[in-house]
Amino acid sequence: MAKPWHRGRWNVVRPAVLARDGYACQLRIPGVCTGIATQVDHIVSPLDGGAYWDDDNLRASCKSCNVHRGNVDQARRRRQQLVAAGKAAPLVAPSRAW
Repeated sequence: MAKPWHRGRWNVVRPAVLARDGYACQLRIPGVCTGIATQVDHIVSPLDGGAYWDDDNLRASCKSCNVHRGNVDQARRRRQQLVAAGKAAPLVAPSRAW
């Protein structure tokens, strides 16, 4: 089944967001970004409760940045599931007691 944002209204929203952002990648991940936006990124993923269609939750991105960010988000969600299931310890910031 197609994701909700890949049907109907998305065909209108996607080009509008790309035009609004000047077809320039808004993520600009160093070492990853190609600069030219061909995709639209949900700032807060719908999987994390973000709105599908809200312009304030959408930004233009290049494919490389969008894929990279998706992979990072997926790894974070998986880590949270493991912690919740007691199969992994929460990540703790290292101490700076020197």
